Amino acid sequence: MNINYSFAAAYAFDQKCKVCAVDINGQCLEYVNQKARDEGIDCITTSIGREDYRHDFDDDTFDLIIYSDIFHGEEKLYGGLHRFVMIEEAKRTLKNNGVLAVLPFHLSNFRDSNKKKSK
Repeated sequence: MNINYSFAAAYAFDQKCKVCAVDINGQCLEYVNQKARDEGIDCITTSIGREDYRHDFDDDTFDLIIYSDIFHGEEKLYGGLHRFVMIEEAKRTLKNNGVLAVLPFHLSNFRDSNKKKSK
């Protein structure tokens, strides 16, 4: 998860929304919770991700889902099939006319013409 998107969403909607940050890394979620407290943001909640890439969220829960830097590489557990599970979960948990935004790589992986990391 790229935590910046969670905070960007909270600010973009003037905190008149519910943002749920999901990650399998508990330390990352602890950081999100602490940063939200420090910045006085109360619309962000966190949820630990499951290893099978399924979620415990109800059907038709979200208006927007952002998958950031998660479709890279070949997942050992599923041989890359986790992508399909995640798409199924997005379809199930998105509301009618909801939006799925997929950023398949981390922005820090952009390279310039000299193959140096771009900012």
